[in-house]
Amino acid sequence: MSSGPSSPSLLVARIQRNDSAAKAELVERFGRGLNLMLRRLCRDPAQAEDVVQETLSLVIEKIRSGELRQPESLAELSRRAATASRPRADVALVPLTSVRGSGDAPVYPVPLPREPAPVGLWVELGDAGVPAYRATLLGPDGGVVWRGENLELNRLGALLLTFPPGFLSPGEYALRIEGLPATGEPLPVARFRLSVSRAGA
Repeated sequence: MSSGPSSPSLLVARIQRNDSAAKAELVERFGRGLNLMLRRLCRDPAQAEDVVQETLSLVIEKIRSGELRQPESLAELSRRAATASRPRADVALVPLTSVRGSGDAPVYPVPLPREPAPVGLWVELGDAGVPAYRATLLGPDGGVVWRGENLELNRLGALLLTFPPGFLSPGEYALRIEGLPATGEPLPVARFRLSVSRAGA
């Protein structure tokens, strides 16, 4: 006799214990509904699927960090996160490609939109043979501006990092990507130099 789906509180508790089956249950329970909602919003099935993956990874990260204090709000959290992350026509998308070998890494220009809009970094890494990644954005002073944990590559082998309007200001940044193996210390994977400026400046 098979058991039914876990209650929200039990599912959250299992994810906090790093139960891999609980993650699969979360994807099965919410993935299809989020996909349908996002397809109506962005009208691009491939982008919708990518955002579903990003959204559920974010939800799992919030659960593991203890940010979700009311398990009954799990469905609403998933919908809000997906809506906030949905692809938009006015997103300034900057492609970043990992460069292997010696020498100085190139500086990638990141123009800020004239009107307030999200800025997306499309980070192409290839397969580093790890189940998840950590992304750390360092500001002009070298301090940590933002960090994302347990990020997974989308089906195109890239990470999509989206920052809300006004989050980035002009200056020199560094984006550090580390691989998170199942056991052991994080592994350096890539580092990108970013020059953020106002469009037309």
